[in-house]
Amino acid sequence: MLIDVPVSLVYGGTDVYAIGRSFLITLASGGVMVLATHRNQMKEPGLRDSFLVVVLVWIFISLFGTLPYLLSHSIPRFVDAFFETVSGFTTTGSSILVILSIYPFAFIYFLTFLIGSIIMMGTGLDYKPAFSSVITTLGGIGPVLGKVGPANNFSGITDFGKYYLSFNMIMGRLEILSVLAIFTPSFYKT
Repeated sequence: MLIDVPVSLVYGGTDVYAIGRSFLITLASGGVMVLATHRNQMKEPGLRDSFLVVVLVWIFISLFGTLPYLLSHSIPRFVDAFFETVSGFTTTGSSILVILSIYPFAFIYFLTFLIGSIIMMGTGLDYKPAFSSVITTLGGIGPVLGKVGPANNFSGITDFGKYYLSFNMIMGRLEILSVLAIFTPSFYKT
């Protein structure tokens, strides 16, 4: 959390004190937990202990992650702050915040999918494996249908097709907008 303070200061954020207090609360809570358990002899954790630790870590990280929202009053309700925090940590993309910029993103995603499918059909693939190979590499989901399907692999795709699908995977992992931004002239202007 502490790394957020300089970022907030640079961009003129009003949540510096909320982030700082959240950091101090998290640090103090961690210190109390260490002091409360430092005298216990550590034994080798079993499978049940490991599951419990993972679940508790996710819960506590999410609880402490809600503090900046609550203390800055940017999200005043606990349930909304908790939902937003868990969504951010799990990278699901779900949000309670109103985001109007989703429409341009959806348009660019669909356009990228459509152009990519046309490119893959240009390499000799039928429409079904072309569509599904693009959506699989762009979104990181599911098997490809057709001659590149679950019973086969990508070895039958041309070299150009493999390069394009590799680029598509990078675009999908780095978010399309950030990849496309590096190709715009305004990106290089300071």
